[in-house]
Amino acid sequence: MQSSMYNSAMENIFSKLNLLGLVINLLIPAIFLFAGYFLSMQYGGGFSLDGKSLLTLRWAFFIVSVVEVGIAFLIKRRMFASLPKFLSEGEDIKARVSILVKILAVIHTIVASSALYGLVYYLLGGDLDTFIILIIINLFGYQICRARKGDFDRLQDALYGKG
Repeated sequence: MQSSMYNSAMENIFSKLNLLGLVINLLIPAIFLFAGYFLSMQYGGGFSLDGKSLLTLRWAFFIVSVVEVGIAFLIKRRMFASLPKFLSEGEDIKARVSILVKILAVIHTIVASSALYGLVYYLLGGDLDTFIILIIINLFGYQICRARKGDFDRLQDALYGKG
């Protein structure tokens, strides 16, 4: 009975984390896209960088976005790999899972920053295509950095001594 309570608690945490990731990495970039397009249509042409500055800024945003996705992926992998090692009989499991939730929320936010870069780029006079490419980088980052069921199964095995 106690094992089934732990299973349902882990499933609940797993589903909430993936929902949080969807909100951060899908809903917020969609809001950025509509807000950027609306602001461009209403107030477009007010301020724009020159072509060379925009090109430099575009490549800087691309590079920073890809590096951030890579770093977020490494943090996630390292976190799930090292978290079970630090568990022992006397440690509080709820505190460890709470830390896991906070770290994954930060990882999702890091990945979503590329959509913010796209909004800034678009508002500075950039093109819509680059904005959409930065949102696609965000969605790709979400797919590789989201918590998978296998991650939680291994964590659950380490936490509750199964397997």
